[in-house]
Amino acid sequence: MSVKILSVSLVWLFAGASALSQAPTEQQKKYQQLEKAVNEALVNTAAEVPQLKMPENRIYLRTVIADLQWRFDEKNARAMITESREELRQLMANSEENSPQSYAFSVRQQLRKEIVNLLAKRDADLALDFLRATRPVFPANVDAKQAGDAEAQLEQALAREVARTNPQRALALAEESLEKGFSYELNNLVTTVLEKDNEAGKKLAAKIHDKLKKTDLLANQSAMQFAIWFLTSEQNARKTELSPGEKMYGIKHRAPVLTEPMLREFCELLGKAALTVMNKALQTRDGDNRDLSNWLSSFFSVLPTLESYNPPLAASVKRTYAELRPYLNHWVRENIQFNEARQTGKVEDLLALAEKAQGEKRDQTLWLAIHQAIDAHADFELARKIANEMVTDPVKRKEHIAFIDWVYLQHAAGQGKLEEALAALSSLASDEDRIESLASLAADLLKKKDRKHATQVMERAVALLPAQIETERHFRAVARLLAPLAETESERSFALYEQLVVPVNELHAAYIRIQRYNVSSRWGYMANGEFVVFGHFGSVSQVIQPPLQLGALAKVDFERAFALAENFKAPEVRLAMKVTALQSVLSKP
Repeated sequence: MSVKILSVSLVWLFAGASALSQAPTEQQKKYQQLEKAVNEALVNTAAEVPQLKMPENRIYLRTVIADLQWRFDEKNARAMITESREELRQLMANSEENSPQSYAFSVRQQLRKEIVNLLAKRDADLALDFLRATRPVFPANVDAKQAGDAEAQLEQALAREVARTNPQRALALAEESLEKGFSYELNNLVTTVLEKDNEAGKKLAAKIHDKLKKTDLLANQSAMQFAIWFLTSEQNARKTELSPGEKMYGIKHRAPVLTEPMLREFCELLGKAALTVMNKALQTRDGDNRDLSNWLSSFFSVLPTLESYNPPLAASVKRTYAELRPYLNHWVRENIQFNEARQTGKVEDLLALAEKAQGEKRDQTLWLAIHQAIDAHADFELARKIANEMVTDPVKRKEHIAFIDWVYLQHAAGQGKLEEALAALSSLASDEDRIESLASLAADLLKKKDRKHATQVMERAVALLPAQIETERHFRAVARLLAPLAETESERSFALYEQLVVPVNELHAAYIRIQRYNVSSRWGYMANGEFVVFGHFGSVSQVIQPPLQLGALAKVDFERAFALAENFKAPEVRLAMKVTALQSVLSKP
């Protein structure tokens, strides 16, 4: 008999025996049946993992299953994780496959990141041990600094995950990782630690500040770029008011973490580095240097803060740039102009640039102006006016207006303006866009406990579905549809999911055949007959994403959803779907 649970997870079982003792007898029996079914499914699924050909898939699925078994049998779960660690360690020891540009390396780095983030929720030390034990052995020609930065990024990502539950432990991990380098994850880490522990966040920011002061920014591009990211975040943190666009998107900036003297030092550090970089370029007349181009384009976004804290230094930077400007390539000058225009927040500044531009550059600038009108000002009428009056290509004009209406639909839905949101549907470019927008709208309504209107919206979405699911857009639309449909009309969601099975099986067989034919390409990595079932790797993820919505169905009827997974012919797809169902029913509500 199928065991049904409605919007409830098995985590309830482990909240304590008292919860069970107070529950109705029939409900207790259902949960006990479900616990038995899930336990058996976990054991059986784990036994299928060794049949997989791709070691990365074995490692990933074994580790996820171990995480799910943790609450039932921690000792066995740890043993499975150790097995995965050793298998991955052997892969990462193969220096011939560890070129940062190789597809195999990108897959394995993504695997390490996903596993470490998963383990961090259980045991920070276990996660750190896994990360360090699987550190790659690089070919001799790989830059040591580049390799160190990649590891620093992973350790800082781990620290961020740990910070969600243990900010002090995350602070210690972050301090260790600082010795390896800087990455964008460090900036995110400061925000996460600050949210959990204000003093720990400020302490981490001070450590970063001290480390940057001792770093030669001119010799360390990653440190230079991080410093700009960090100052941009601090700049945003000190805004007195959010822009209309930021309010529309629900953007929240972190609180300031630097003291006034520290911020002044930070600005001077970057300002002096900018002067040195530009003076060197002036001496050599090297305006085509790509690193210089990228760095200057980013630096000018934080110039307003430098002007606030050290006007003379900012003026010197501007004078030096004016001298260097004639030697810079056209691309750099345009990028800096765009950054300056966007920094002012004025759409008219971008429109003025568009008037001077021609061809594709004019189109790109108008597109930026449309985004600025929406993102900074939430001014949809201005965005439509730009599209209607200034975009001359009728095809692009139609695409821009469809985009504007799509954003407006999401905005109106978020504001509870259901009729206005539905009215915007007609201008969207395709039925697939309408289905995705309606699914998103239904999901928002369900979060607000408005099941009546969510059901009505889903009926409109389902009516737009094609008779056969064939294209990538069809798959994407179905992927967005399944989760809210499982809550509003579960029988229909199961029927729709069943329609996915045959096309997924056919696409898998065709895709693998192509990879065997094209074995010399990077996609030939899958020529062993399997998809990569984690991460987002090109067209494969588009095929895998809709079936992964099986988790939403498992919350409605676990055994029925789990049985559906058996219909996938490819072993790695079948196992991935089973694990998805198990994750869903064992996750927190």
